[in-house]
Amino acid sequence: MNPTHALADAGAGVGPAGQAQRKAGKSIRVESADLAATLPEVVVVCPCGLGLDDAWAEMGHLASRPWFAGLPAASSGRVAVVDGHQMFNRPGPRVVDAFEFLVGLINERPELIPAAFPWRAWAR
Repeated sequence: MNPTHALADAGAGVGPAGQAQRKAGKSIRVESADLAATLPEVVVVCPCGLGLDDAWAEMGHLASRPWFAGLPAASSGRVAVVDGHQMFNRPGPRVVDAFEFLVGLINERPELIPAAFPWRAWAR
């Protein structure tokens, strides 16, 4: 988890309603064994700063790891590669599209995924 803390001049930003007045802590590295132990049913790969083609290339490296094939998401074909640079790593209205994508993907409702959403399904 990446805990947040209120900005110095946040005022009422200390509560859940004031999330815009909070700053995230530093990202943490999650070891592959810890990730594999969670047995994820869905995996979304959206590397910060990478467009879809570059994320797809990195996905090849990730999928070559011995532990990856054992993930429930990998064996059931529920791995998505996304243009994280455009859709998950920037603030703004695209966050709504990203949320709709996640709702459609997780609930296996492709009709809910925005038509032009930049993603590809990974299949081994």
